[in-house]
Amino acid sequence: MQDGPRLPPEIWRVVAQALKPGNRNNAQDLFLFARVCMGFATLALPELYSVHHMGFSFMPSRWHSVVASTLGTTLFPYYLWITELDLSNLEYFVRKLRPGSPFFSRPLEKLEIRNWEVDLDCPAIVNEIVNLLTNPIRRAADDEMRQGSLAVLKTGHFPLPPSRLATWVSGFPRLVHLQALNVAELDGIVGSAIRANCPAFTDVLILLRHFEQPMWIASTRSQ
Repeated sequence: MQDGPRLPPEIWRVVAQALKPGNRNNAQDLFLFARVCMGFATLALPELYSVHHMGFSFMPSRWHSVVASTLGTTLFPYYLWITELDLSNLEYFVRKLRPGSPFFSRPLEKLEIRNWEVDLDCPAIVNEIVNLLTNPIRRAADDEMRQGSLAVLKTGHFPLPPSRLATWVSGFPRLVHLQALNVAELDGIVGSAIRANCPAFTDVLILLRHFEQPMWIASTRSQ
């Protein structure tokens, strides 16, 4: 298998899609398929990382690969294949980290942000991770062959000023759907950023938590 797939790539692409998590498989199936050879990796990894919003099941090494790829230090541009970014899942992952975690190995040492030099500053770490994702996706938008795929952004529970959300939205030119847990996160500057940078955007959803149960509050279609 060192010379790559012998059947046409189209056939192996169908296999990779069939192994995609959610099709009665878990992420490990597709990951093992990607490890067979470089040809399989090229077909399988975009499928694997397109479901990176499944943050509860993704290993720290894969989060590390996604974030490190924004710095150009990985073999593949994993960050370009993410289709949905759920900040609640990212927050959950960061809360599980401990000082000295392998996630903070090179080239992500600067993400090990401490609070009073003792505990990890989780909101600051999440903020820096999203900043790292935003900038290169925005730059790639000018290259038709390397446009980012992120279409859905869901905010989390950490405080999120509208100005910061507007900056992030501006970096996702293929954004279609925005989901917010707090109406205060949505400001006029967020709407302006969407209109100026997200031509395919269709709707925003505001969720209100009541007795731990999410409720659908509003869904509006952009003009």
